[in-house]
Amino acid sequence: MSVHDPSIIKVPDGPYLDADNQPAVLPGDVNHAQYGNKLFGNFMFKRELGEPGMGPGVGYLSPGHNSVFLDEETGEEFLVFHTRFPNRGEAHELRIHQMFLNKHDWPVVAPKRYAGEQLDQELSIGDLIGDYKYINHGKDNSAELKETQIIRLHEDGTITGAIDGTWSHDGYYATITINNIDYDGVFVEVWDEVQDEAVMSFTALSNKGVTVWGVQSAGSTLTAEQIVSNVERDLSVGNPNNITDDLNLIESGFLGTTITWESSNTSVLSNDGKVTRPTGNDETVTLVATIENGDVIERKEFNLTVSGTREVSLSAHYAFDRDLSDSVGQFADGEATGERIDQLDGEITFTDGIVGQAAVFDGSSGIRLPERLIEGDAYSVSFWLYPEALTQHTTTFFAAANQNEWISVVPFGHNGETIVWAGSNEWYDASTDILISEDEWTHIFLTAESGNLMIYLNDERYFEGNDFPRLFNNKAYFGLGVNHWDPPFQGLIDELMIYDGVISSTEVMELYLQ
Repeated sequence: MSVHDPSIIKVPDGPYLDADNQPAVLPGDVNHAQYGNKLFGNFMFKRELGEPGMGPGVGYLSPGHNSVFLDEETGEEFLVFHTRFPNRGEAHELRIHQMFLNKHDWPVVAPKRYAGEQLDQELSIGDLIGDYKYINHGKDNSAELKETQIIRLHEDGTITGAIDGTWSHDGYYATITINNIDYDGVFVEVWDEVQDEAVMSFTALSNKGVTVWGVQSAGSTLTAEQIVSNVERDLSVGNPNNITDDLNLIESGFLGTTITWESSNTSVLSNDGKVTRPTGNDETVTLVATIENGDVIERKEFNLTVSGTREVSLSAHYAFDRDLSDSVGQFADGEATGERIDQLDGEITFTDGIVGQAAVFDGSSGIRLPERLIEGDAYSVSFWLYPEALTQHTTTFFAAANQNEWISVVPFGHNGETIVWAGSNEWYDASTDILISEDEWTHIFLTAESGNLMIYLNDERYFEGNDFPRLFNNKAYFGLGVNHWDPPFQGLIDELMIYDGVISSTEVMELYLQ
């Protein structure tokens, strides 16, 4: 979001200049990111491990389509816009933030949504000192998510922490000086939804049109004992069962807390989380985390199971021959859903398929498959697909650990191609560079092992990549034709096969030829 102001000459026809005296009219076919004042962009008030509150933090993605509303009775001014959110996919919501004028009459925006906050001319130094989560929004218009850093405003007017600088105030007016650049704005108490309390904040703008924000953190009010206890409570290694790949062991927490790790069996799981899978039987390992902040030390123990390597086996086969049963016999029948995966009120019929019968998806229903259909990170998925309509984002095979961690086989992706899509804690686009056809059978096959993904369409491999998200655990759930958000699939699906392990390219060809 950017803004220009004609206030240098008090007439409605301009000139319209930004804080750097640049005109609103671009001089040519140039990058417009450096023109105007950037009010804010993509950001995340990151919650560190052990910090008060819940979740990973809060922020906005692609805030825009904005309007300004002036309440003529109170004189308050508001920025009204819609936005998406980190880790929440494509969903968007309305947001309203109050705007204020700095001492140069440039608008700045409160860093938190409106909660009735008011400027206070009687602010004291004691109200303002402490730890803040700090964001510099820059001037770029990239998709980069700006995350917070911790800084401290001291009583002597200095700033330390992630940045060094100085600060001052005149009533509610704020000046933040960093690298000899002044950012002028206001101090204002806002409501923090993560800390669930009112906290001090600042919002300020430089003469280059760059905005900085700060929201006071609870860190300065916590003892080392409280911080270590909070870190111990929040510390996790994910699913302790069926470990097949290296662990991402966290080594730091809130306000300088350090975490070190020790494994009881380093030949299987090293102290830095590297996994060496045993051949055959699983191995149990005890992993101990030592949490330290100052002189306070606490330990937390995790009992883990590292999965042994096994031969590939067919774990489920849904042939859809007039029912939703697994012919292998290891899993329960599928259940017909409505338009969403968690609405068990739909109907599935059957018609002639690629082999015997196929399941008919009418655009208003889907199939919920049993949980734990896939466990671990070495698996293969095969099915035949006959789209009668291609709707963007619509899933065919969907698997999720929760609504923020999922994978989806999408015939018509956001890029106009057939893709395997993953989100939203980690976004991943596995694009095939083609769009499969309507009213035609296509064999879709994907294999994944330790983050390595391959996608086959019919008898040809169309994608190979790494770093594919690994999300399957004992709470994972699965569906065909439906997810939590997008229009249901319309067409036919036949011969769904799930393998424990990775099928070779030769075996993929054999399945296609069958």
